Amino acid sequence: MFTSMSATLLFSFIAASVTAASNQFVTRYVAIGTSGSADLLAVDASGNFFIVATVVEPSGNPQIRAIKTDPQGNQIASFDFGSGSGDTPSGAAVDPQGNLVIVGTTSSPNFPMVSPLTSMTSGGGFVVKLDSQLTKILFSTLLGSRANAVALDSAGNIYVTGSTGDPNFPVTQVRSRPRGQLPTPLAHPSTHLPPRSRPMAPAWSIQHSLDRRAPTVPPAAPAFPQ
Repeated sequence: MFTSMSATLLFSFIAASVTAASNQFVTRYVAIGTSGSADLLAVDASGNFFIVATVVEPSGNPQIRAIKTDPQGNQIASFDFGSGSGDTPSGAAVDPQGNLVIVGTTSSPNFPMVSPLTSMTSGGGFVVKLDSQLTKILFSTLLGSRANAVALDSAGNIYVTGSTGDPNFPVTQVRSRPRGQLPTPLAHPSTHLPPRSRPMAPAWSIQHSLDRRAPTVPPAAPAFPQ
C-alpha cells in the first residue's frame, strides 16, 4: 500500500562546497515560501546560487519562483512567474552574463510570453530567460510538447531537449554534406525554421542562438534574437 504525501518543506537545502575547506561542506537553509518545493539548482561563475521552486502562497495561485543567493546562501533576489496552474520546471542553467534560463512544461493557455519564437499560445514546453538580477523576463517561448532539459555553451547559446507529437514541429533539415562543412538553415517566414520534412523522431533537440550578430559562416542551427 502506498500513501501519497505532499511536500511541505519550507526551505531548500544547498551545499556550498565553494566556500568550504578541504574535505568539508557548508549547508544553508533558504526560505522559498509558505508551501512548495525546491526543484532545480544552478550556479553562476561567481558562485551565486539560483534555486528554482514551485510554490503556492495562501492568497495566490501556484507559481514558479526563482531565488538568487550569494555563495554563503544569503538571498539576493527572487522572481515569480507562470500561468498560475500546470507549470512544471524541469531544467535550469546560467549563461556567461549571469542570466538564468529555465525550461519546463505548462498546460495553461496563459503562460507569459515575451518575444516568443513560435506561434504556439497554449500549453507545451517552455523556455524562459531571466536577467541576472531576477527583475524581469528577457525572453520566453513555448516549444514542442515538453521541454525536459537545458544546457548552455560559452557563447550563451541555449540547447533544449524534449519531446513532441506534432508532425509539423519546425526543425532544421538534415542533409548530406562534405566533412567539416556546416549545414545551411532553411528559411522560414516566422521562426527561421522549416516545417519537418522527414519522419518524426521520438525526441528533439534544438539550438537557440542568442547572438544578434550576423555569422560569417552558416550556423549549425537557426539564430534567434536575444
